[in-house]
Amino acid sequence: MQSGSLMKMGGNEIEVDESFIGGKMRTCTSAGKRKIQANTDGKFGKTIVLGILDRKNKQVRTAVIPDRSAYFIQDAVDEER
Repeated sequence: MQSGSLMKMGGNEIEVDESFIGGKMRTCTSAGKRKIQANTDGKFGKTIVLGILDRKNKQVRTAVIPDRSAYFIQDAVDEER
């Protein structure tokens, strides 16, 4: 996770959310979109970014994760606690 300091979030209550970052596939045919969706787990080649917010300390941490499985999200949350 990227941060300005080496301190962890300190066990406070946190909020976690993931988002897809990337452009729209405007020029792709519907058959091409289905082919890409089948090969990329429905992400259409977009990057998944996870954000973790610590409300008490008013800190936000972000990380790029390979997929939205609970394994990767829980691993990122455990690193911050």
